Amino acid sequence: MSAFKDAIANDIDKTFFNLDEFSDVHKYEGQSIKCLVDDDRLDTASGSFANGGVFEHLTELYVSEEAIGAPVKGQSVTLDGVKYVVRSVSIEYGVIRIVLADEEQ
Repeated sequence: MSAFKDAIANDIDKTFFNLDEFSDVHKYEGQSIKCLVDDDRLDTASGSFANGGVFEHLTELYVSEEAIGAPVKGQSVTLDGVKYVVRSVSIEYGVIRIVLADEEQ
């Protein structure tokens, strides 16, 4: 790995997933992991409201690629005892971003 990539990996672990800084411990699929859960930002409407569109609240989960295997779109997962459906997954610099929707929706 290059020196730059090593520096990024070090920063991610020591800052982004530092329990004293940004991360907390959450239960993902029965496993305690250090991660960030952001459920304050993503509220979307699928379809137009005039045509019966549905308002959907989405949650973002950021976790180290080393902590879990990346799920796939449509997969059912449990986070802190709540069942979700994976809407999208992306990986950048060793961080997995998972967008989740309540499974009941």
